[in-house]
Order: sequence, then structure tokens, then C-alpha cells
Amino acid sequence: MAMDSSKDSIKVSKKSQDNEIAEILKKFAENPKVINEKDLRCKFYATIDYNEIDIGFKENSPKEELILEHVKEFERHFPLVFRDQQDRELYLFPPNELGI
Repeated sequence: MAMDSSKDSIKVSKKSQDNEIAEILKKFAENPKVINEKDLRCKFYATIDYNEIDIGFKENSPKEELILEHVKEFERHFPLVFRDQQDRELYLFPPNELGI
């Protein structure tokens, strides 16, 4: 019986953590003064000539392409292994400042 109550308290704790995180993210989304470094870099690269940007920002290297293949394979296998989290979206390979 004691074990059931500890599982319930863990579920409640997890829900309260999720609620706290959701509230924090909501506050950040509502505050337009919050600017992160990625936003600043994106704005910077939008103002300069595309030809002046290093090639590493414009295209992936062969090693990066190989890693992306592995990451995509992981993304395909994730729902099979973690069936209880099938609707969870994984943020594994975000675009860089140029959208690549």
C-alpha cells in the first residue's frame, strides 16, 4: 500500500512540475522584451549579404549529414520503444540561424 501512495505522489509531483514549466514558458511568450542569443544571431544574419556568410552555416558537412541520418532513425524508433509517449514530439535537429 505504501508503494502505491509514493507512485501517486510522484505523479502529482510530475504534474506540478509540468504546470510550473508551462507557466514559466507562458510568461516568456507573453514578454516581448525577452530576447535570446539565437534571436539576435538570426536578426544579424538576416541583415548581411548571403554570400558573405561562412559555408558551414549554409550547408551541412558529410559528417553532419551522417549524424542527421542517425538522429532521424532514432526519431523513427522512439515511438516504437516508448509506446506511452507516442504523441510526444522530439526536438532533435532545430534549424540554424539561416533555417538550414
